[in-house]
Amino acid sequence: MALIMIVDDDPHIQLALRQIVESVGHRVVEASNGQEAIELFEEFHPELVITDVFMPQTDGIETIRAIRHIQPEA
Repeated sequence: MALIMIVDDDPHIQLALRQIVESVGHRVVEASNGQEAIELFEEFHPELVITDVFMPQTDGIETIRAIRHIQPEA
């Protein structure tokens, strides 16, 4: 199954998404902000990233741009 990254600053949203994703057999890595997501992406190279857009520090759009800079085909 796929490794999926969930990025959200709301722990309730993270938990709900984790439960959904794991219930269909995928593995999950979580980040609570964009900077953490970028670091975890470099380490784990997940196959899918689900991100909130409005977050403190690095927002979702900046996070996606950074990830695409690391791996253009992401």
